Amino acid sequence: MENSNKTMNQASGFLISAAVGAVLGILFAPNKGSETRRHLAYSRDNLTNSIKDQYGNLIDSVNNEISDVKNKATEALEKGIASVEKVKHNLTT
Repeated sequence: MENSNKTMNQASGFLISAAVGAVLGILFAPNKGSETRRHLAYSRDNLTNSIKDQYGNLIDSVNNEISDVKNKATEALEKGIASVEKVKHNLTT
């Protein structure tokens, strides 16, 4: 769970930085309109790809956490069953 929070914070920081950088670049760039539009399209594509990558990383992290929880739950269940069987065996003998 801690890893997914860290990943989410990193993703948020990256996206905010990318957005601020794009806005500042557009505001201070002395380009023609067509160049600015081309730059905006390029920035949009980069941002879209970054979001997809970060989303994929987040999904992987969440899936790993789910897998870990399932494994721990299975181990706890197996230990519980073994304990019950042991008590059951002791009561019948």
